[in-house]
Amino acid sequence: MAKIELELSEETIERLKALAQDRHASVASVIEEQFSHDQPELKLPGWGLLADEPEVVDEIMGYIMESRQQRNERMIHG
Repeated sequence: MAKIELELSEETIERLKALAQDRHASVASVIEEQFSHDQPELKLPGWGLLADEPEVVDEIMGYIMESRQQRNERMIHG
């Protein structure tokens, strides 16, 4: 395991905490889960271009978290 520091908007952090609480999990495990499934490797050579664009990254992560939460809700209430 390694430690990293992330800069996220308050809104994203709150969504992340809520999702973790709903799953009775830690924030770290929720993030890790996003990348632990057997998914095709992301090949985004331009991803590094966003290194100085935290707002864009926050928006992308927010979309990912919202999308993931909606899919789980549909599965639960199916």
